[in-house]
Amino acid sequence: MTERIVEQPTNASEEKTLIQEVESITFNEFMARYEGQPYEWHAGKVVLKVSNNERHALIFNFLHILLSMYISLKHLGRVYPDGYSMYISDDLPARQPDLMVVFTEHLDRAKHNRLEGPADIAIEIVSPASSAVDRGEKLSEYEQAGVREYWLIDPLREEAVVYSLHDDGHYRRLPLGNDGALVSNLLPEFSFDSQLLWREEPPTGQEVLDLLQAITI
Repeated sequence: MTERIVEQPTNASEEKTLIQEVESITFNEFMARYEGQPYEWHAGKVVLKVSNNERHALIFNFLHILLSMYISLKHLGRVYPDGYSMYISDDLPARQPDLMVVFTEHLDRAKHNRLEGPADIAIEIVSPASSAVDRGEKLSEYEQAGVREYWLIDPLREEAVVYSLHDDGHYRRLPLGNDGALVSNLLPEFSFDSQLLWREEPPTGQEVLDLLQAITI
């Protein structure tokens, strides 16, 4: 097994990420060697993931708490945070979305260190270094993998987009709900004002509780 380290630009701002290419490494070999480390498996390549900033972390915290509580109260399944690989096939990268929702009927896909099959919902929070990948490669990969909804949360553009997979196997963008609310075809009654995502101060615990009460009763 040979290894080499290369530097590859990730966007127009010339931010760089290290990519470690390990020849002929399988996904199982990757998990045995790199589990718990900040890498993704990309069909034979081991890719070092880009670190995030404070805004990304605050948005992640809000969505993780809100979705985890909603899914639990509705008995719909589970929410998995970043670090849990979604393995589809040897031909597609095993991405680790910022958040994944897996419904109860698909929890048999959840194994010790991977999800074997598509999540029902994959959520990515865009960072400066990941914009092109999130909007291009991941959109195509998640569509091909059969992820039923892809939420693209972009604090740079202050834009929240939900892509819904249709019967023809292609994503279509869902319109926002009333007053710019983020809505989902898969989560009954779930919605919230997308402007909450862009606030300088994140929603308080009381605001989250009030929102949960409004969408779960």
